[in-house]
Amino acid sequence: MSKKARINLPNKDKHPSIYKVAKKTGRTSGALVKGIYGTMVTPKINKAQIANKNKARAKQGLAPLGEDGKEQSS
Repeated sequence: MSKKARINLPNKDKHPSIYKVAKKTGRTSGALVKGIYGTMVTPKINKAQIANKNKARAKQGLAPLGEDGKEQSS
C-alpha cells in the first residue's frame, strides 16, 4: 500500500511542533513481524490476521490462536 505525499505541511521554522506532529501522524506502524501466513507485516496487520483466523476457527469449533500466532494449549 502506498502512502500519500504530504504536500501541505506547515512551515518547519515557524511551527516546529505542528510540523513534527503532521509529519509523524499516520506513519507510525512499528517494526515488521512475521505474520501467521509467513509474510512480514506490521503489528496491526498481524493482530487483524489473528483475529480473522480466530473467528474462522471458532465457527469450526477449534481452539483460538494466541498472540504469537500459535495454537493455545488447553
